[in-house]
Amino acid sequence: GKQWYQRRVRELSVDALKDQFDQKRIMELNTCKHAARKEMETQLAKCRKECMDKGELRVHEVTLSYEEQKEELQREMEMRDREMKQFHTKMGNLEKLLTDKQLELSKTREEFDALKKQLSEMQQTLQN
Repeated sequence: GKQWYQRRVRELSVDALKDQFDQKRIMELNTCKHAARKEMETQLAKCRKECMDKGELRVHEVTLSYEEQKEELQREMEMRDREMKQFHTKMGNLEKLLTDKQLELSKTREEFDALKKQLSEMQQTLQN
């Protein structure tokens, strides 16, 4: 009976050691899993932040490029406006000059007609 009892105690202590070992392994696995999960979450957060930063940078670049193009277009438009104003001023001056010349021409015509009339009157007087 004593041998059976000793064998039984040994078996029980081996079982207890096995249980302890298994539990230790489970705890280690859980610790590893937890650490791996934490690491993945950290990496994911880092990736997300990088993506956001890149996205924001791209938006910023696009916005800057758009603003630059807009300013360039505005400068071109202002230049065109100035050119158009200059053109209109020149046209106005030319129209005024043309009007003056037309007035001058009609005065000259009137004077010419008056002289022609005088001449024909003088010719009539000479003939009579």
